[in-house]
Amino acid sequence: MVVHITHPNILGAFFTDATGSSGPVWLYMQPTGNTTRFDAGQIHNVRFGYAISGNSMPASPQFVGTKTITCLDIPTTARTSGITTDDGAFLHVQSTACNNGKYILIYDNIAGTGDPLFSYQARNAVATNTTQSDLPSTINSIYLQSGSSVAGDFAAVIPIGANNPNGVQRIEARNADNTVYKFTTDADGIWNSGANTTTNTRRSVTTIAPTDGLNDASGSISGDTAVCAGSPVNLYFTFTGTPPFAYLFTDGTNNYGPYFSLTNTDVKLVTPLVSSSFTLASVDDAQCTGTVSGSAFIFVSNGAPSASVVVPITGLPTNACNGTTVSISVPFVTGATQYIWDGPSGCYFNGNPLNVSPYITSTPSVSLTFGNPNGSGYYIGVQAANLCGSSLRKVQWVRGVVSSPVISGPSIICALGSEAYAINPVVGAVNYTWTGPAGSTIDGNPSPYTTTSTFVTLTTPSGFTTGSMCVTANTSCYNTPPKCISISKTPLIPGVMSGVFTVCPNTTQTYSVPQGGVGGYIFMDTSG
Repeated sequence: MVVHITHPNILGAFFTDATGSSGPVWLYMQPTGNTTRFDAGQIHNVRFGYAISGNSMPASPQFVGTKTITCLDIPTTARTSGITTDDGAFLHVQSTACNNGKYILIYDNIAGTGDPLFSYQARNAVATNTTQSDLPSTINSIYLQSGSSVAGDFAAVIPIGANNPNGVQRIEARNADNTVYKFTTDADGIWNSGANTTTNTRRSVTTIAPTDGLNDASGSISGDTAVCAGSPVNLYFTFTGTPPFAYLFTDGTNNYGPYFSLTNTDVKLVTPLVSSSFTLASVDDAQCTGTVSGSAFIFVSNGAPSASVVVPITGLPTNACNGTTVSISVPFVTGATQYIWDGPSGCYFNGNPLNVSPYITSTPSVSLTFGNPNGSGYYIGVQAANLCGSSLRKVQWVRGVVSSPVISGPSIICALGSEAYAINPVVGAVNYTWTGPAGSTIDGNPSPYTTTSTFVTLTTPSGFTTGSMCVTANTSCYNTPPKCISISKTPLIPGVMSGVFTVCPNTTQTYSVPQGGVGGYIFMDTSG
């Protein structure tokens, strides 16, 4: 035990042995009664006396503390059976050897005010005990520095129940001059790791994890990226602990450092020539050596992809309309870290109208939404790339609109008559819709009739006199305006006849009228 004295003629600190003997200073605990001195429920206060070197010790202590300490009932078998006001529980605090020499105080409030529940001088412990069968195994391993316990871990005993309804809300480490070195808090006594210090029972063991407790020195590295060979790239470092920080990092072959940082973050430039994974080799703060974590993988390209993407683009339709969304992809290209997609104005990628051309992905696939076509369709392009350059752009055509078909066939058709009508195939059309006069049939099906055929037969109803025969070309999302020809059961009046109308007897002449889609023409001489 260490006792600090502020007297000009006395040393600043004296050590006592188990009997309280210390030479010029003595200190003892005053129990409440004559029963076993440190039995459960016994209440103690601190008393000490001192003498200037060479003088006799005083018969009575010069100081009697007003603070009291109650011994808690924590043995395997309760010492005060039926009494719970002196019950206690154990804490297993996974601390750090960096706190060696610091004074650990545990409080039931986040401000750290009032008397602590427990105090302890931390040290980088070695085995200090033989197995104690009366201790829970987790607590016993702390004193043995065995099992899951490591240097820096410590055990605490705290009151429970009505004597400590708040649980543990603050753990702090203080320097010898009483300044706070580190602290950690939890306002409800239930720590982030799940450790609940508000529901402890007698002899229970609650573990305060490293993520809850007084953080050790630590360092982490990050900065995954891709670069062209010879290009510099940043590595990012984050530290916890007390500055300054000294650290080394490595790519597995070469070590870099040591470097020093006066803040909790740092950045270093490296210029890898081959793909490399960088990790922290070591980190130290002002107190001790810490733990390291994280990595930064730098993918290095030695030139633009030598091959272009292979088309056709999988998933790209033959035709599309405004709002059509498809998932498209190309095979992976060796050496590529990016794929650059493009389409005409109005198209966008991965569901976001802001993702317009050119749009870059790290994988050879993307979602494409078509806009209004510029002209009759869309050219969709893609190229493989990396930080060194890109391959040749490959494009694929997607039709947006198709041309209107041109219909041919007779304009004269009798009632209950049948005639054939045809169109030339329309590029990009998936089918055609034919429409005849009311009551008509097309290839035996009621009008209108949709088919992939470019040749159909129209049959008119019994009451047919006049009408139209029409056709549209269709895609999955677009229909052309209909193209029609007029049809009638009565021929139209022929157009103006052409020929020589002043002739001599016994001569031959040729006469004609414009073609009108009728079945035939009768030419007559009416001169008598």
